[in-house]
Order: sequence, then C-alpha cells, then structure tokens
Amino acid sequence: MPGIFPEREDTGTATTHFTPHISPKDWNRFQIYAPRIKSLCLFTSDFCNGSDQTSSIQLSYDAWVTLSSCKPPGPLLPNLKQLFWFIPTTTPTETTQAVNMFLGPKLRVFQLQIDIDQADPVIEAILHLPWTSPSLQTLGVGYHNRSLCERSFLGGRHLQGLLGGLGHLQEFRWACVVSPDQLSALLASQPRSLRRLSVGLDDDAWGDEGRSPSLAQRQGETWTLPNLTELELHARSSLTCSNALRMCNFPRLAVFVLSTALFPSPMQVFQTLCDTLSHTTLHTITLKDDYTLAPSGTDSPVLIINPDTLQPLYAFRAMTSISFSEGNTDDYGESRFQFSLNDTAVLELAMAWPQLKSLRLGPSVWDSTLDNYITLKGLKHLVQHCQYLVELRISILVTEPSYFEDTALDIIPTRCNELITKIDFIDSSIGVDSWDVAAYLHVLFPRLVSTEMDRYLCERDEGPLEEVEKCLLSIHKAHLWRSRILERGINITATS
Repeated sequence: MPGIFPEREDTGTATTHFTPHISPKDWNRFQIYAPRIKSLCLFTSDFCNGSDQTSSIQLSYDAWVTLSSCKPPGPLLPNLKQLFWFIPTTTPTETTQAVNMFLGPKLRVFQLQIDIDQADPVIEAILHLPWTSPSLQTLGVGYHNRSLCERSFLGGRHLQGLLGGLGHLQEFRWACVVSPDQLSALLASQPRSLRRLSVGLDDDAWGDEGRSPSLAQRQGETWTLPNLTELELHARSSLTCSNALRMCNFPRLAVFVLSTALFPSPMQVFQTLCDTLSHTTLHTITLKDDYTLAPSGTDSPVLIINPDTLQPLYAFRAMTSISFSEGNTDDYGESRFQFSLNDTAVLELAMAWPQLKSLRLGPSVWDSTLDNYITLKGLKHLVQHCQYLVELRISILVTEPSYFEDTALDIIPTRCNELITKIDFIDSSIGVDSWDVAAYLHVLFPRLVSTEMDRYLCERDEGPLEEVEKCLLSIHKAHLWRSRILERGINITATS
C-alpha cells in the first residue's frame, strides 16, 4: 500500500506504520499494481500471536482514516474478488471505513473472522452498512475462538436491510443466533439465488413454545427457500433444530449439517429429518457433536446409535455421504457417538444406501453377549452393495481365527472395491494373525495401503493394526513387482 513501510520488532512480527502524508506519486505507483490484486487476506498482529504467521498487517484507526481521505474515488482495489478479514478488536468506525474501502463491483466473497468478546461493534457496523454490491455471492461472519455466538444481533429490520441489496447472494454464513422472528425476516428478504445457508438458532426462543411467544404465534407457518441446496444449523440442543426444520420447506436441499451439543434423543432428531426432508433430494448428512456449545456444568451423556435409531434415515435412498463427527469433544476428548451395530445392521445400511460414497461412523460399544459388533463380514457387505464407496471410518472386531479357516462361498468376497486406499478403523480390535486379516482386506480393497485407528473408548493396542498395515504394504509391493515383471515379458517360470 502507498505510504507504508514495514518495521521488524523484537518479537519478530512485522508491523506497518503510515507516513504523515501520501503523495500523488505514491498513489500513481500503487494504482499500477492495485488492479492486479484479485484476493486479499487481512490479519492483525494480535490475531497472529501464537500462530504460524511470520508477518501480519496491523492497520490502526488513523490508518483507515488516512487511506479513506486520501484515496481516489472508488474501491481501493478495483478488481478485488475475494476478501478475507481476520480481526480480534476493532471499532464500528474502523469496520465501516475498511469495508466501504474494499466493497467494489467485482467483489464476490467477503469472509470476516472476529473475536467473540469484541463482536458487538463489528456486527452492529456490518448491519448498518449499505449493502448494495451487485456481484457479492458469499457473505460470512464467524469467530476464530468458537463456533457460535449465543447472543442475537439480528433485528428483523436490520437483517432485511442487510440482504435486501444483495440480489445475487448465493451463500450466507452467520455465526450469531437468530429467533423465529429474525429467521422469518431472513427468509422473507432472501434472494432467490441463495444456495447455501449457515446460521445459529436461539435455544431460548426455539426450544419451548411456552417460553417463546413468537414461536407459538408462528406455528403453522411454512418458510420456503426454493433454491437452497445446503443448510447448516448450530444450536445447543438438537430439539431446537427440530422445531426450526418443521417450519421450513427446502425442496432442493441436498446437504444438511447439524452442529449441536445436546441430543436428548438421536432417534427423535432422525425422525424429524425424515418427516421434514424426505421429499427433498437430500444426499449428505453430517452430525457434529460440538460440545463447546453446551452450557457450563452440563453432563456429557453417551449417544448410542443402534439399528432402530438409524431406521428413519433409510428414507433418504439417494444418500451418498453420512458422517458422525466429534470435531469438538468434551473435556475428556471422548466421542459421545457410540455405535451398537452388527454385521446384519451393516447389511441393512448398505442395501438402503447403495449410492454411498462416504461413511464415517463412531466407535462401537461391544458386548459379545449381545452380538453387537461388526466383523470383516460387515466390510464385505459394504463392498458388495456400496460400489462407489471411497471414504470409510468404522469400528470392527476380529477375534475368531476360525473365520479364516472357513472357505465357504458365503465367506469369500465376490466383489472388491478399488477406490479405497485408506480406512480409519476407529477403536477396532484385532486378535488374530495379522497376515490373515491383511490378506482378507486386500481381497476386499486391492488398493488399500494405509490404516489408522483413533482411540476413544479405551486404550486398545494399536500393534496388531500396525502389523496389518505392514502386511498390506508387502502384499501391495508384491503385486506391483509382479505386474511390472509381466509387463516386461520376463519369464518368471521356475527353472531347475
């Protein structure tokens, strides 16, 4: 930028300081290069502390005023298409000055990351800006130190003003919670071009009709987003999301992400998804256990997923991806999603979702007396019925040596998967010869060369799985060498 120069401080972080005046010569030189900048990422030194950033740009209030008063008319970077701004502290005036400086006719993506403790002035400034950018397609506000702000900043009038001038907006991500009235305003002002929506829900306003007059008054209403394909909801309780889904109509929805901390009843949530979204083209479901959203002092109950729990989801016959994620776990780092499935349940799952490409399950709750564990036969079912599978995370138990001694046709795989190269055997246990397991896996997944095992429920020995991976690599090398020998026409027949 014109009129600034870097200075290296003792901390090793580069800061920037404005000279008293910006001359016309500075601007002329700057305008030669400004049209070349298509993407800009702004940091502050506070944001970069403790990170891998080796330098950053810190622009003070005086810097914004100087730039704003001295720059020629129009946006600072006329061809800017993407703006990513990471700021921990700011004032409404700084925010207004900065955003107005970069808002141009070609800006398509604006992503803002702020500190949640300093969110109020930034959000208020953004809500009152004259958003009339004709080409803006993505607008997002998030927090670098947590996933959701539980305070609501969105008044209906302000929100309508925010989105009313963005006629071509395709993606809107807002990490503040909204009430039913505010969501109604959002959907009423949304452009028909909106394809992706991510928003938080106010649990106090959505959770109980008796405590939420606005929710009770809106019972029976249906809000429609005709072209929405991706929806992500954040809330403390999954019941909050269920109440919101019952009032929405998304006929073209393809991807649904639910991030919550409290699942009173996983089956109830799945049934709500079935009741409200089964008429859509939904093919991707991700459930995130974000325990950072839970109120302090909240217990961390285990969420058992059994065959009955999954039944409502089988209504989505076009499913290509399902994931149970524990990205933000509780204080003990344990996954609260625990599966009680056996080979028969996996067969039912595989037959219900033949188009499946990605399956990410959690650890298993094993009880040999209940036969609620998945074996290698469960993997065979997936290969047999899900021929497009490319990503797999699953927990298996292999402790029966007799399994490999049986050469019956129902045991030998009749189909293989040549797409998978890596499997996450989360919390798995292998108690038989590693070469036997590797040989069977190689028949199922000829290109499998890498395995991993995250441990959540107990300290299981990773040694057998590491041995299996070594065996897989050896088998893979042997086949590779043999194929190269055959390609070169070398005679490998044994000679006396």
